[in-house]
Amino acid sequence: MTKKRKYNIQKGFSIMELAIAAAVLTIVVTSVFTAFSSAITNSIDARNSVIAASLAQEAVEGVKNIRDTNIINQISRDATNKEPFVNIDDGCVKIDGDISIDTNCGNSFSNLNISSGFYTHANGESTIFRRKMEVSGSGDERIVTSEVRWGEDTSGNCTISNRCVKAQTKITSWLSGYTP
Repeated sequence: MTKKRKYNIQKGFSIMELAIAAAVLTIVVTSVFTAFSSAITNSIDARNSVIAASLAQEAVEGVKNIRDTNIINQISRDATNKEPFVNIDDGCVKIDGDISIDTNCGNSFSNLNISSGFYTHANGESTIFRRKMEVSGSGDERIVTSEVRWGEDTSGNCTISNRCVKAQTKITSWLSGYTP
């Protein structure tokens, strides 16, 4: 007599196992995409922050350059009235890469354009950056403040979370006391 063997033959996965595996896979894939998306967003924000900081500092350095050029020109002309702050008046200032200055900016943020790799207020492709510069002070000292914002909002305090970078410095007339 032959005995019949019973084989418990089960092939494949149950529906419950498939549902659990799909749920786990969905969670893992969603987490990975969210992480990549956050990394890309943070990278773009960091890039914009660095560009804005450079643009703010560029404007401050431009005013210093104008002051130094004024002093050098006056020394070479042997001018009796050596005024280092010619063309650096109190109020709003626009300064471009060619170190030209424009005080007709209405004390507001001016859009910056990019042309041939340089940021300018004149022609070029529009960017997300806006810059405002102010000069204040009298005598042999001036306070130069430059704010650069990017994004939609131009109100509120100047903080990184508000997408704003600020550079400020005090410039003086290093010509004081100079005798050739």
